[in-house]
Amino acid sequence: MRRLLVLVFGTLGLIGLAGIIVALRQPKPIASVPLSLPDGSVVRMVAVTYGTNHVVGRPLARLIARMPDLAQDVLLRLFGTRAALLASTTTPEPKLILWLGRATNNAASPPGSGYFTAFLSDASGFISGDRADMYGWGSNPEQLQFGVIPRRDPVIAVNFFYHASTGGVSRCGSLPFANPLYGTFPHWRPEPLPATRRAGDVAVTLEKVSTGHDQNTSVRTARNDHSILEFGTNRVDGQNKTISLVQLRSLTDTNQTWLVASAEVSDATGNKARCTSFGFGSLEERYFSFEPGLWPSETAWKVRCEIKRAQGFAPGETFVFRGIPFGSLGATNEIRCRTNFGGVTVTLDRVVRRAPNTNNSWSSDDLSQAQFTTAGLSNGLHLDLLSTRTDTGTNLDCGAWSSSDSWRIYSYRNLSLSAKTVDFTFAVQRSRWVEFTVKPELGIARHEYDPARSRTNSSPERN
Repeated sequence: MRRLLVLVFGTLGLIGLAGIIVALRQPKPIASVPLSLPDGSVVRMVAVTYGTNHVVGRPLARLIARMPDLAQDVLLRLFGTRAALLASTTTPEPKLILWLGRATNNAASPPGSGYFTAFLSDASGFISGDRADMYGWGSNPEQLQFGVIPRRDPVIAVNFFYHASTGGVSRCGSLPFANPLYGTFPHWRPEPLPATRRAGDVAVTLEKVSTGHDQNTSVRTARNDHSILEFGTNRVDGQNKTISLVQLRSLTDTNQTWLVASAEVSDATGNKARCTSFGFGSLEERYFSFEPGLWPSETAWKVRCEIKRAQGFAPGETFVFRGIPFGSLGATNEIRCRTNFGGVTVTLDRVVRRAPNTNNSWSSDDLSQAQFTTAGLSNGLHLDLLSTRTDTGTNLDCGAWSSSDSWRIYSYRNLSLSAKTVDFTFAVQRSRWVEFTVKPELGIARHEYDPARSRTNSSPERN
């Protein structure tokens, strides 16, 4: 038995030694060219990793990191810094991580008070995908994580943008690197637009998809008194917004109004992104926007739209927190009123009363608020605040709102000092999905609509 143990451990030792010798013969990782940034730092690409388990270091260090703890302790003492990892992390989903080494080009340079954002670009230089942020340099190497990656090009680049404390944004340059996901993929065939899908008794028509837009939208008046929205392309901060023109129509109830609540986008290379930044124009403007987008060099994207009702609920489809006292100015009323409707539990925790706010600049903390907690919002269930009406007959405009899976806060600028109580009317509904395969357009996009309809239709508060 003793001889067997010696043989087993001896064999394992020889295998480990052979692996170490092979690792030692591997070349060191090659750092990229340097890039100087406005905060006085110089960055280089130290490593690129993809997956869920990320380790950075020499091949010997990566090999030792996979060994049992006792073996690691012995080998670290034996080989010193050559056996130590530079960095490691795990991600719950496969991610591309760019590891940046940092130095300073001037020891007297003060630390910058701004921050950096970074985006990936394909071989054509088009910037898109999700954003990585750097607020200071918390570690060295610093990591930038990306979930959406252009995969058809052997070399892609990361692009840096500096956001100064004064509010200005400047592009700082880019670092190219070998694409670890480069490969050959199929090409999807786009469908002609406009295209129509049915989601139950709702017809959804997608008229146009356009990408490469900035955060600014201008409005001008046409000769027929219509308004023309223009979506620009001056992306000084690198962010890429995609605009989609859409019409939704109930086939059974003309009193119903539907809208797009969220979107997902995917391509034939395996990219798939649930849009984390989503916007919807008025019900009359009939467009929605989303980020992140993909790369327009793809022959087509699949755009999945989640739709839900905005108007036209029957009385049995809604519930009301009725006669809620807002209390005195500056006071917080603890309410703790709870109901369950359609499988969703909603608790009105508290209301906060503040003076009406007419300032051009304000924060939600300056406003009156209603705070709720929720449970059961899963599998496409949505909780929507339809109206907030005071005992004086005023419908309050929601100046701002925020939410998570378990709470939401609604803020109001125009709560009158004469109002004593308020009714909150909600609806619970299950959303529906439709999907289109489209080729996005590039360039300035324009959309004409009739603003007179905006004056005869009210838009509900949307969540």
